[in-house]
Amino acid sequence: MKENSYRFTNRAERIIDLLKEYDNIIQPYHFLIGACEEATGVCGELFLYLYKQVGSNFMKQVKTACEAPREEYIEWNGLNISYASLKVLERANEKKENYGQTLINEGHILFAVVELEKNLRNVLSKEILKHIFQIACTPRDLTVYLEGYLHKPFSPQNEIRRATPSDLPALKDYIRVEFGERWLEHVNHASNKVEIPIFIAERNNTIIGFACYDLVRKQKSIFGPMGTSKDKRCQFVGRELLDTCLVEMAKLRYPYAIIDEAGPVEFYEKACNAKLIPVSQ
Repeated sequence: MKENSYRFTNRAERIIDLLKEYDNIIQPYHFLIGACEEATGVCGELFLYLYKQVGSNFMKQVKTACEAPREEYIEWNGLNISYASLKVLERANEKKENYGQTLINEGHILFAVVELEKNLRNVLSKEILKHIFQIACTPRDLTVYLEGYLHKPFSPQNEIRRATPSDLPALKDYIRVEFGERWLEHVNHASNKVEIPIFIAERNNTIIGFACYDLVRKQKSIFGPMGTSKDKRCQFVGRELLDTCLVEMAKLRYPYAIIDEAGPVEFYEKACNAKLIPVSQ
C-alpha cells in the first residue's frame, strides 16, 4: 500500500501520528485508543463516555481483550501496521466513498474498528458499542453562536449568490445528479418563499455547490443541507457558502444556528467554531 493512497482529515491524521508513539505493531484496537487520546471533538466525547461507562482503565481493558500474538506486518506511513489494521483502513476508505466524502475521518476509522475487531465485544457491551456509533460514526448536530457573527476574512474564490425561483429547476437537477433524491424535499420547501433561503455557488455560470437554511422540517434557525461538487471540494466552496448563510441568519437575529446532521464535523468546527450537541446517554 502506498503511503499517499489515503487522504485523512486533520483529526484523523493526529490519531495516526499518536500511533507512531507506540512501540509495537499497530492492531485495530490501537485506532480506538488513539482516538480517545486525541480527545478533541467527537473523540473527546468518546473518551468521556468510555471513561464513565467502562472505567478509568478502559484503555487497558481494551488492550487486554484485543491484544493479538505478534504477526506479520507492513510498513506504512511511519508505522508497522498489521494486516488486520490494513483492512480497517480499507474499510474506512470504503465508508468514505459510500458517503461521497473526500477525506477519511475518525468516524470512518472507528466504524471499521468496531465492525472488524470482534474482541471488543469481550469488554464493551452491545449498548456501549451502539453509543460509540452514535457519538463518532454517524452525522451529528452542531450549534453556532451567531451574535456578532461577521463574514470570515478569506478572499472569495467563487461566485456566491442567492437563488431565485428561476434557479430552482436547474438546482434540483444539479442536486439529483450530484447527491441523489434525499435533499430535494428540503429544496421543495423553498418554492413558496418570497426570499429563497438558498445560496448557490457558480463558476462560468455553472452550479458547483449550494447551501440552505430554514428549510429542514420547515424550521427556522436550521442550517443545511449543503453540498459541493465532488471535483470542487477543498476549494473553499463550502466555506464560502456556509459563511454567507450564517451571515444572513445573523441578520435575521437568530441567536444560534443549528447545523443539522453534519457528516464532516471537523469542517464545521474549524470553519465557524461550531460546537457539538452532546449525544444523550
